[in-house]
Amino acid sequence: MKIDPAQLEATIREVLAAMLPGNGNQAEAPATQQEAPGDGVFADMDSAVEAAHVAQRESLTHSMADRRRYVAAIREAMLAPEALDYMSEQAVAQSGMGDVGHKYLKNKVAAAETPGVEDLVTEAWSGDDGLTTIEYSPYGVIGAITPTTNPTENKPTTIEFSIDADGNLYWGHDQISREEAAERFKKASTEEPQPNVHLRADENTPYRYVAQTIVDASKAGLSKVGFITQPEDEAK
Repeated sequence: MKIDPAQLEATIREVLAAMLPGNGNQAEAPATQQEAPGDGVFADMDSAVEAAHVAQRESLTHSMADRRRYVAAIREAMLAPEALDYMSEQAVAQSGMGDVGHKYLKNKVAAAETPGVEDLVTEAWSGDDGLTTIEYSPYGVIGAITPTTNPTENKPTTIEFSIDADGNLYWGHDQISREEAAERFKKASTEEPQPNVHLRADENTPYRYVAQTIVDASKAGLSKVGFITQPEDEAK
């Protein structure tokens, strides 16, 4: 079944609006879905995951421009002051932990900064040793119960990693060996959420050093490695 993008965007806005306090009852659920208790849309986690799975499969047939609009609609609704107030108050009320003001700030950052389609980019490197391309794509739905010790998800940290023209490695401003980098990558892979690795290399850096770093980070279990470039005038 093909869904009109404009209709889907309108549905997203309606569902999100219906979930906010003061807007009446919860969004109308499909006839086959059990009635959800409280302010939820789904009666249980399995129903939510199943609906998300169907929606994710359908979204793959839509253009990147359409998906960007859907994410923008969700962000717009979640960044509304009344939505942030409600989510923050409920996080404290239901967990008995934290401060509403702090939760407000965390929810605001999560709604504004959680990546949408901007992460789905293609990167490529070419050199004497060949061509490497990396393509990111959504691969499915993950359903998780957030620990009560942290009702609002933290934003991942960023590792700034660079390689100069001589193949020297730098973790931030610290020059390190390949072995030290591998150990740090391994330790970083245990963080939750996993950090993003921003890899920078001099234009004269032999490609093998870049490839070695990508392989070492991958072997350590890090999955978010991106190659960062600079405009020519900034690089100078």
